[in-house]
This record gives sequence, C-alpha cells and structure tokens, in this order.
Amino acid sequence: MSCCIRQNVSAQITLEHTYPNAYMQLYMINLEIEGMKYARRINADSTVMLYNLDHSVFKVMPYENAPGLGGLVFYISEHLFNTDDAIEYMVLAMSSNNPPGYYITTIINEAGTVLFTFDSLAPSDLVLNEFQTSIYNTADGTKMILSHGYNGGLANVYSLPGTLSNVIRPTGNSTLETEQWGMNAFPNPSNQNVTIEYKLPQGENTGEIVFYDMRGIEIKRVTVDNTFNTLLVNNTGLTSGTYFYQLVTSSGASGASKMIVIQ
Repeated sequence: MSCCIRQNVSAQITLEHTYPNAYMQLYMINLEIEGMKYARRINADSTVMLYNLDHSVFKVMPYENAPGLGGLVFYISEHLFNTDDAIEYMVLAMSSNNPPGYYITTIINEAGTVLFTFDSLAPSDLVLNEFQTSIYNTADGTKMILSHGYNGGLANVYSLPGTLSNVIRPTGNSTLETEQWGMNAFPNPSNQNVTIEYKLPQGENTGEIVFYDMRGIEIKRVTVDNTFNTLLVNNTGLTSGTYFYQLVTSSGASGASKMIVIQ
C-alpha cells in the first residue's frame, strides 16, 4: 500500500533525518558512558543498530543467538548486566518449546554472546513502548521522532526549538480506567491466541471490543455481552508489533490498552 504523506512544518520544527524501513522501531537510549544514541531493531537482519546524534552508525549488534520466536529488544546498557566495556541488552522472545504464553528472557552482548537465558521467565514490564517516548532532550537539542507505516515505513527525526519538561505527566488515570472496565490481556506479548478480560459497565448488556494498529487504523471489532467476561482472539494474521484495543458501549469507551504481538 502506498500513500502520499503531506506535512506542514514551520521554520522552528526542522526535519533532520529520515530512517527508512523503521516504522515504530526507532527510539533513543542513554548509555552510561557514551551518552544518548538512536536505537533501532532490524528484524530482517536480526540486528540492533545504534546511531550517534549526528545519525552516523555507532554500533551494529546481533541478536540471532537469542533463542525463541521473534524478539523485543530493550534495556540496552553498557554496565547494567556486565561491568566490561561491551554493550548488553535484553531480548524477550516467545518460546518455541512450550505452550503459547511462555517466554524466554535472554541477556546478550554486542558480540552476540549469551550472558543469561531462562525459558518461561519474562520481565513484568513486557511492553517495549513503556520505555520509549517520542520527544527527547539531548546534548544536541530536543528531538522528536515520528513514523508512518506507508512506503516501507519511515521514521523521521525533527529538531525542536524548546525543551521537554521532566515534570510533565500524562493527564487522566489510564490504570484506573483499565481496572474499572476490566480490560486485561494475557498472554501479552502473544503469537497465537490472546485472551482479553472485560467487564461491561453497570446497566450495559452489550458492547464491542475494537482493535487498532499503531496508526490508529481500526483492524477488527468483536461484539461482546454479559454472557462471558473474556474474549479469545486469534492474532496469527497480525504482523509483529504493538496494537491497541478498547471496550466501546453506549456509555462510552474504555482507555486504550496495549497488546504486543510477536510472530
């Protein structure tokens, strides 16, 4: 699918660099010694790429030795897992030897050497995007990363004139909203079936659970009622990535919850 992307940019917001084939895969990390870098996972080559603030390549790191299916890469660090000079990072993958819902957590260094691995264990903070934002304060100014999924998927880096206040927090209470509507998914991440718990608001007998991709495009909706409080969804037709879902009734909509798919 192709599309013409239109953008209107003022003189204060400057397009600095474009990364091809990087849809929702580009973010920034802050290494303990080398400082802030752009990080990007490339599934086709099973590599993690680190770039300097001037967008030159800083490091190419393999993760093909990490066991399991697919893989989310996070906690990239110089000295978190090992005190030598090599960069290490965590890979979370779906286990191929156990029933769906079992994960493998692996710590691997920049040379591809496995430092730690454990089947059927996963960190409690499964969602990679919880460690990512779109705007970062850096020594080279404030950067904004935006991406789209058309034409192979691009990630654009923009320079901003101001700085992001660290005291700003999102408004609302999505955790409370999720608990009130009972919108939990397990296993999460998943690569086959995912079960979504829901609870219709008082006085409501029917509703719909609506699924969206990262662009906000609706990909599926399923009618639910009070007969059950769980919905089994098959996601084998979805590509790896982050999706959102929410419960919609005549009373309104729940806060959007994240669902991670690893294929």
